[in-house]
Amino acid sequence: MPCPPNNGDATIVDIECSIWKPPSIPLGMGGLKLKEKMAKGTFVDYDFSNFMYHSERYNKNPTMRLRDLDSIRLHNPVSEETSLLNISSYRMNVNNLNDVLYLCGGLVGMRFTSDELLLVLSKTKRLVSLWDALDKCYKAMDPSCRKLIVQTSDLKSHCEGGMCSDSELCVTKFHVLADEYVQELTDVQSMVRIKQSSIDPSDSKGMPYSITLLYLSPLFYLK
Repeated sequence: MPCPPNNGDATIVDIECSIWKPPSIPLGMGGLKLKEKMAKGTFVDYDFSNFMYHSERYNKNPTMRLRDLDSIRLHNPVSEETSLLNISSYRMNVNNLNDVLYLCGGLVGMRFTSDELLLVLSKTKRLVSLWDALDKCYKAMDPSCRKLIVQTSDLKSHCEGGMCSDSELCVTKFHVLADEYVQELTDVQSMVRIKQSSIDPSDSKGMPYSITLLYLSPLFYLK
């Protein structure tokens, strides 16, 4: 395996590999153990609008919402996806760059432009950042806050002017971060859908495959 260049530029490298998909290790929220609740169906068919905060039909507290977000962050590929994408049925973490590239068709010879790779990288980097922020926000709540349901149709303006309690402020901040996470995930889904639509199912099976790797200088992560 060639070493990453040190010139600070992105470099595209094509390699031939044998097909093997390592198990995706789920990322937990620290020591928090949540009841498993997995979203069903293909990743591109998820309706992420159902996971946005709506006071009329999404009256859930932070613990309940975190469980929902975990069910879309950790995706169990269905048979349609394993066949089309040549991936295993191991649970995938959509915050992970490699797993998103696999969902785009990286194991069946899908080609990516430099701009596409940089976009996926920036989006997964943002997802990780938001998930970490959600983790910290949730852990900072006391048990009563984690069970509090905030009734509002506009989260961002709900606590303006100091009209809400400290508990409501903390819960509102959590839901705002959660909405940002869902929106970023929706953007990733759109790209995955576009890339999958260009896959020829007849070419989705075969022993060797060509995958495009992106090497980036560590300077990229400091931006």
